[in-house]
Amino acid sequence: MPKIKVLYIAIDSYMGGSTASLLNLIDSVKDEVYPIVLFPEEGIGQACFMERGIECYVYPFIKLYSFQKNRLIDVWNHPWRWHYIKKWRYDRGCVRFVKKVLNGRKVDVVHSNTSPIDIGVLLARNLQAKHVWHVREFCDLDFNFDIYRGLSHLRNLINNAGGRIAISSAIKTHWQMPDKNSWVINDAIRSKNEACCDQTKEKYLLFSAYFMTEPKGTRMAITAFAKSGMAKEGFRLKLMGNCEEGYKKSLLETIKGYGIVDAIDFVPCQTDVKPWFSKATAYIMASECEGLGRVTAEAMFYGCPVVAHATGGTLDLVKDGETGFLFNNVEECASLLRKVCTNDNELMILRAQEFAKKNLSQEVYGPKIMEVYKKVLA
Repeated sequence: MPKIKVLYIAIDSYMGGSTASLLNLIDSVKDEVYPIVLFPEEGIGQACFMERGIECYVYPFIKLYSFQKNRLIDVWNHPWRWHYIKKWRYDRGCVRFVKKVLNGRKVDVVHSNTSPIDIGVLLARNLQAKHVWHVREFCDLDFNFDIYRGLSHLRNLINNAGGRIAISSAIKTHWQMPDKNSWVINDAIRSKNEACCDQTKEKYLLFSAYFMTEPKGTRMAITAFAKSGMAKEGFRLKLMGNCEEGYKKSLLETIKGYGIVDAIDFVPCQTDVKPWFSKATAYIMASECEGLGRVTAEAMFYGCPVVAHATGGTLDLVKDGETGFLFNNVEECASLLRKVCTNDNELMILRAQEFAKKNLSQEVYGPKIMEVYKKVLA
């Protein structure tokens, strides 16, 4: 049986959560899908995909978002001015480019791998392919995006796609997806064979985000760690990820204010997180509103107890007292950090890992994605 040809549209060429999850998706369906990936720029993500032998192309298509600006500023300085001027030309240029590189090959499905990119609508129409929209972000609640033509316009575009995949129940609700041709499928992040459980923990708590920002809860994690008093017990807090210099200075001021400078480590973003999670006493998911939480799933796979903010898609993964601990404010987080650092967490770790294998592994993910493709194509 011939493979289904799928054109995937990536939001960027970083190896952040969205792009890393796309690579997991492609790995999970590789026996039944021939993938072609379109990136908006060159970078480590594109290079990583090409190293795997995946056909990749780059065209600088226009995204649908900017970060929130003051709406009272002069219209000529507003970023959407450039969208009105450039978007029409770039969209058509992208269609011409894709048709040229396909060179007559038929694409069955155009798969938009993120929320705030609409070039997939135009490509699917011009390539006479079905369109699947993979919705991974809230946009307004998690990244504070300013959406071109507004959230309601983007919501209508998403809900008119041939198929919609929401990475969590909270994402499906936020975008008001109809039940017909909409699926909630949690991301896969590893093969179930990669799970590990090291009971010999080291005395550190881990916070991880590809980009450390305020909405990701970086400062909340620091504050909770300080209030937990575990620094006095010899525990450290490791902050892992990319951090803009100005924001890092702001965090250092907070750290100095709590008097815990000697207990904090800034760790660069890691391509292999397994050693960090497997040895950590606990992982802190402090995001204000996470679409799902790839790092939460990483922690569960690698035997690390999760202390998580009870918001967004995190609630699909962490069941309080069963697969992790949930908190609603910084005081509750601090209390749970004391608890997880002093209790035996072996049973919870095993339950969380079993949940991850059954729900977040590539082995179960691939068939679910293929079911979407087959349903949409039918």
